[in-house]
Parts: sequence; C-alpha cells; structure tokens
Amino acid sequence: MINQLKSLDIHTLPQLLKFLTEHRGLSFWKTGNRLGSMKASNGFGTVYYESGNALFTVIGINSTKKIIDGFFLSGSFDLTYTDLVELFGKPRVAYSSYDDEYQYFFNEESDSPWVVSCRMKKSMISQTDILIHNLQLLRRQKEE
Repeated sequence: MINQLKSLDIHTLPQLLKFLTEHRGLSFWKTGNRLGSMKASNGFGTVYYESGNALFTVIGINSTKKIIDGFFLSGSFDLTYTDLVELFGKPRVAYSSYDDEYQYFFNEESDSPWVVSCRMKKSMISQTDILIHNLQLLRRQKEE
C-alpha cells in the first residue's frame, strides 16, 4: 500500500494508519519487497528503505519483538499543520534544544494505536499552511 500511494494527504493518512494497524507484524513488511530496497540499518531494530515511490525520499521502520513500533516517512506530502489539527486535534508541542527543532505530537488523546508526530526547525503554530515533509507514526505503548 505504501509504495502505491500517489499522495499523502488528509484523506490518505487515515487510510495509511488503518493499514499499518492491520499489518503491524514485521514479517509482513520483510516479504515481497513492500518498502523498497534496504538503504541502512542501525543494528538495533531500525531499518531505512529507499522507496521506488517518488512520494517518499526515505521510509524507515523501527521494530522490537517482531512488531513494528514506528514508521518514519520523509518526502513531499500534501499535508499541513492545519490538516493534522483537523484530523487529530491540537498537538502537544515539545522543543529540543539539542536538535534545535520543534516536535508536534498528534493523536495522543484518542483510542488510536498510533501517535502521529512531525519535526520542524521553526514553530508551525505561526505557519499553519507550511507543508509537512516528515512524519513519524509511533505505535502507542500500552501501559502494563
């Protein structure tokens, strides 16, 4: 499904999250070259792929115990801060002085198994129509 996307926008992002929920097992993603060719691995569960889809410059997955914990997508998306607020509500915002960037966490209050986040060097609050070029789809950790 990821390599068949023509656009990542307010309509296709919810479909992508549903698809990822249905296919969280690592074995699904390792068969059939679903993400493209492997570009790099950190040896600790994060693998980056070079997608054959022009929409994405890089796709990364992080996994533990053969379950996907996160998808990292970068590319040219048709999503803005306003779109993400419309889909998920206002985000929690954190600033990292180490990375000198803001991180926005959407969907934290919902029952969805995914938290959607993005990073920007400048505050998106004042630039609500700026296009998003990176997304992290993080599997919500269940409290035990």
